[in-house]
Amino acid sequence: MVLSIPKSHHSSNFIALAANILEYYDQGLYSLTAALLFTQFFGNCNPFTALIILFLPFEILAKPLGALFFGRIGDLKGRKKSFFLAILGMSLTTATIGFLPTYETIGIFSAASLVVLRILQKFCHSGNTGGALLLLESPIASKRNFLSSLYGASGIFGFILASFATFILAHFSLLEKYWRVLFLLGSLGGLIIFFAKNLCEETLFIAAKKIQSSLSLWKDLKQNFSALFAVIFVCSFSYTTYSIPFVMMNGFAPQISALSHKEILHINTILLCIDMLLLPVFGLISYKIPKEKMMRSAAYVALFGAIPVFSLLANPSASTIFYVRFFVVVVGVWFSATYYIWVQERVPVSSRYTIISLGKSFGGAAGSAATSISLWFYEYSHSHLTPAFYLLITAGFALIALRKKRTYEKTVPV
Repeated sequence: MVLSIPKSHHSSNFIALAANILEYYDQGLYSLTAALLFTQFFGNCNPFTALIILFLPFEILAKPLGALFFGRIGDLKGRKKSFFLAILGMSLTTATIGFLPTYETIGIFSAASLVVLRILQKFCHSGNTGGALLLLESPIASKRNFLSSLYGASGIFGFILASFATFILAHFSLLEKYWRVLFLLGSLGGLIIFFAKNLCEETLFIAAKKIQSSLSLWKDLKQNFSALFAVIFVCSFSYTTYSIPFVMMNGFAPQISALSHKEILHINTILLCIDMLLLPVFGLISYKIPKEKMMRSAAYVALFGAIPVFSLLANPSASTIFYVRFFVVVVGVWFSATYYIWVQERVPVSSRYTIISLGKSFGGAAGSAATSISLWFYEYSHSHLTPAFYLLITAGFALIALRKKRTYEKTVPV
């Protein structure tokens, strides 16, 4: 029997979307202020070295551990409990960054403190997988594709908020003075979501069937080994199509062109709006074209189009940089509109929080590493094609993952 979405779950859907906005606001704010943060907290450190330190280690160190911690709680104790615990952790770490003393005040301890806080923040970010589960485990199957794209769009909206806020402060030359306010506002939003937890309902899969994992963690991982790697590969490509245009290019474009930081932020905001508006459109298209075909075709476009498109950067200008970023954005939207529901359909309900969180942590780290790795290779090779190679490699692995068959029931049980 299939049922419609109860009214009580509308508030849960809103909270899940709001939490995703918050997570991407945090990520966007950090990436957009990275150049400022390394001057505030790293003193006279080499800029490339500081950028690599700021972006690379946190996912590798923190996210898998956070995924196991929050994922296991989510599968054993329920999505809601794990999800709101993660929200609280995200809010507190973001607030602490907003109050952190700079290099001028406490020297090298400022950099060490920032690294520790980012590790804790990324640890808590891993628990936000519960938001997608709260949103997509409850509705009937006919609504899931669109809600998956809407969940992705909510993340982009969070990045737009961060981009808009930093652009306004940068435009009036106030960013260096008031950057802390932006972090504190993000923390306040998280605390509001946390204290609204009583309005949130447990997902229908969990509430109706009381499904809990009966396996040990090791047996759970072993039983879902192929599903885990499918999630990792698909997630790594999805994150790469986000990381390259919206994070890496913020540090890469000034190295190969005369664009100012203010101009880059302006282009960022335009592309983010395009991304957010296109995601629901592709979500609706997925009802006409199977999502697997959409995702596969997008990966092929990236695989064969990355090098020709990035070759345009041999003669960098504002327009060519925009076109290259636009190409990656469209491919990413094309691929990621139904990404969240695709990964859920590959993992059993009883292990879903753990497997998806862990796969997302490794895949997200691989995708986010596009920034650090591309910048590192560019520093030594001075080749503008380094991001293209990263993009096509992750696209190839995504195509392998898309061969994974659907494994879970299509409708919500009563």
